Amino acid sequence: MAHQTLTIHLIAFLALLASASGVAKPLDLEVGLTVEPPAQIDLTYQIIKANDPNKKVIAGWDGDKLEYIVSVSKLPPGWLDAKQYLSGMVKDLRGLSVPQKFELRRQGSYDGDGGLRGSFVESVFTIRGTDLPQQKIVHFLTDSKTSYFAIATLMDSAAADKMLNQSVAILKTATISIEMAAPAARDNNKLIGKWLTKESGPGGQEAESRVELKSDLTFAWTVSIGGKTIMGATGVWSMKDTVLTWNYLNSSPPLPEDAKIDSDEIVSLDGKTLVLRSKRSGQIHRYDRQE
Repeated sequence: MAHQTLTIHLIAFLALLASASGVAKPLDLEVGLTVEPPAQIDLTYQIIKANDPNKKVIAGWDGDKLEYIVSVSKLPPGWLDAKQYLSGMVKDLRGLSVPQKFELRRQGSYDGDGGLRGSFVESVFTIRGTDLPQQKIVHFLTDSKTSYFAIATLMDSAAADKMLNQSVAILKTATISIEMAAPAARDNNKLIGKWLTKESGPGGQEAESRVELKSDLTFAWTVSIGGKTIMGATGVWSMKDTVLTWNYLNSSPPLPEDAKIDSDEIVSLDGKTLVLRSKRSGQIHRYDRQE
């Protein structure tokens, strides 16, 4: 009986030590990072369909209230300068915003526990064609060989300070886990550049779709019919396996909410041609690389 009582007390003591350690279960992110956030931060790693139906994000909660999400992506080789990347991202966001509705807020840097150096900028802006302000924090993480960026998006206006403090606390624990497969990295690099497809539009007029996939994982897209531009869009792109996902941050005319995330299956990709099958409609489009 004494031995059984001692065992129960030992189990309880070990449980107390575990809870006092302040570290939750590690989260293995699909981009090759592992984070070990403090246990007091209420997090999940899951798909939030309203954000992207194909990509998991870190979601910060207060009970059943979603306060913020953090999307993490790996940058192609060559992006090692935090200042250069963040200034470019700020420029892009400022360009998407209604004039006089862009505000650059807090900035900073931090040393991670896993060998990564982090930097961040926070901004509040109103995307053209909307009247709803958005608050985002863009983080840049690098070990001087490999780099990642993370975008924290505020979902509950009362959690602005929490999003900054917790996103830094989470990303400070990041360590590089499993490297992305080499073929996938090569395909990522093959995508970077300018692409053009020409098809028959309404009334037999020629329709052109031009897209530039940039090395900082942003894109710019224009569609024209008979030489007249009918749509322009910019946003962030990502690739997982053979699925290319478009996250539209801005478009003219504005896209409906259920069309701001779109995905294509990569049917084939080489240095000169890109063939995509729309996950939404099933249609196939062939793009030719432009010099």
